Amino acid sequence: MKRSIQAIMAVGAVGMMAIGAPALAQSFKIGTLEIKGKPAEIDTNPFAMFGGGEPTLRTLVDAIHSAATSASNNALLVRLKDAQLSMTQTEELGAAMDAYRQKGGQALMTLPATPLKCAGAPLKMTFMLVDRLRQAGTRSASRVEFHSALGNVFSVDRINQEVLERWQALDVPVTFNSKLVAIDIGARRARFTSPEGELSELDYDFIHVVPPMRAPDAVKNSPLPWQEGGFAAGGWLEVDKETLHHRRYPNVFGLGDINGTPRGKTAATVKKSAPIVTRNLIDVIAGKAPSERFDGYTSCPLLLREGSALLVEFDYEGRLTPSLPMIDPLQDSYFAWLMKYRLLKPAYIAVAKGRV
Repeated sequence: MKRSIQAIMAVGAVGMMAIGAPALAQSFKIGTLEIKGKPAEIDTNPFAMFGGGEPTLRTLVDAIHSAATSASNNALLVRLKDAQLSMTQTEELGAAMDAYRQKGGQALMTLPATPLKCAGAPLKMTFMLVDRLRQAGTRSASRVEFHSALGNVFSVDRINQEVLERWQALDVPVTFNSKLVAIDIGARRARFTSPEGELSELDYDFIHVVPPMRAPDAVKNSPLPWQEGGFAAGGWLEVDKETLHHRRYPNVFGLGDINGTPRGKTAATVKKSAPIVTRNLIDVIAGKAPSERFDGYTSCPLLLREGSALLVEFDYEGRLTPSLPMIDPLQDSYFAWLMKYRLLKPAYIAVAKGRV
């Protein structure tokens, strides 16, 4: 029996989309279609990067569907040619944190000014570092400070306020509009700049660097990104934030990290928006206008300390949108911690090791 497409989903900032079919019992194989060619040379049809002339949206979906439902593959992953994931940096970060917490000292935590994959990650690291120092008995011998290149630490006002109040109680000072621009690894010294161009240098024993992020070259150097506005510099895909349909290319939809939308670089966003993109894709193939609308749902299990987290859910407008009635998004929750640690952590590790 021929299997049908069940979902379309993104593969973070390193991929464009994957179209999957149901898994077979005890057996699941994912085939791969890599994007090649020079997207920067593409003008009228971005899908020319797949080769084979000028495919329409319908012929492209048919081709991917055929491969995804072949006898050898249960799903097909469409990704950039040289995309790779590694656990090396994750393991090194864990080892560095462990070594630091044993003796304490000066810790610098940073946040860049660009959109991020999981914008709450730097906040979680800060909370957990403080907790690890407390557990090791070295918190009093340490200073943990946070430098944000923005005027806040989180884009949702209520959560930003909550985090800042908690950090004040934990003695974590915050410097706003302080952008990390250089690190002297040998001297263990970091350089920051202000919007006025003033430079300052700080010594550190531990530093957590979140790099500025942008779209991959295959997208950024193609006609697909925003040409003007706040998302243009990062090369993010120019899609309507509600339909996720490209604003200039009718045969393109965006899903996941690659989208130039106000929020949404989380796995929860992909899960919520995948059925919407699927429905809208079918509508367009049938010659109709996209019928489904996405509200920008994003979720962030914000770790506070071992055994406690906030389950933060919100939409494009920054309104809190809790989906579990027994969890208050602004109250410490063991359940939120358990969900993050027992359910989501194994999935993250699988992704980092390239198993998903």
